[in-house]
Amino acid sequence: MIHTQAEAKRYFVSRVVDQARAEGAPLSDAEHRMLSWSESDPDFVIDPSLPEQLASEISDKDYETKIGGLLARSFAADIDRAPEARGEWKGAFDVLRQGDYYILIMVDAAVGRQLRTNTKWTVRHPLVRYIVTPLVGGTLAAVGMAGVMVINDLTGYRGSLPRGTPVSLGQAWANAVDDSDLLWLLFVVTVMVLGARAMVRRSPYHDAG
Repeated sequence: MIHTQAEAKRYFVSRVVDQARAEGAPLSDAEHRMLSWSESDPDFVIDPSLPEQLASEISDKDYETKIGGLLARSFAADIDRAPEARGEWKGAFDVLRQGDYYILIMVDAAVGRQLRTNTKWTVRHPLVRYIVTPLVGGTLAAVGMAGVMVINDLTGYRGSLPRGTPVSLGQAWANAVDDSDLLWLLFVVTVMVLGARAMVRRSPYHDAG
């Protein structure tokens, strides 16, 4: 159990270093030391020359992308080995967010979305994210639109147009069935939008090298 910010920082630093070694590409001394950079950690001694040393090796953007990729792949590997590891990551993340740490920026970008949510389905069941959720969303959108159409017919409501003549429930339902093409279109569009949104919201570091 991680209780202090120093422990949380060391946890994430170790995850990055171990993943880099596992991939056969250990970090340079500057890359390694920069992981601990913090202006709120009393145990960290700031070396003003470190950012310049790192910049001579790799740009800030490329460095953050590289570290983010290592974090994302480490997270995925840990979850595959033991699903309960997510609790360790989340605990460390919650503690680290209490301070000002450079590595927190990369942790947040790489896996922050997964660690903020309380549902495990997001991580463990991509079937739910990419198929079930869009289908349920499309169904709800279509049912909601059908309900609006039926209510409008029952009340004669036509928005900014002159109010129409209210019809019976049977006729209102029949009208909605007649407009089923519109409902199917809404269903398909909603499924596509939610499916695309789920894909876009995947970590940009998932396949980073």
